[in-house]
Amino acid sequence: HVDLMKMNIEGGEIRVFRSMTKALPKKIIMSHHFDIPEVPGTKEELLNLLHKKGYKTEEKGWFIYGELCDPTI
Repeated sequence: HVDLMKMNIEGGEIRVFRSMTKALPKKIIMSHHFDIPEVPGTKEELLNLLHKKGYKTEEKGWFIYGELCDPTI
């Protein structure tokens, strides 16, 4: 899909994602296989964040697939 956006939890990208309020990608793939001390957050916190942002999620291996339920949010 063209609207697929791959986001890895590396180097602070998760902090950017936490603060995003508009133009959320309809579909995302996030890897939670990184152990980065300077980026706080567990897989559970990441899933909670995605759910709050309106995503339904599915876990496959080391990746979390998220799809925005209501793109107008």
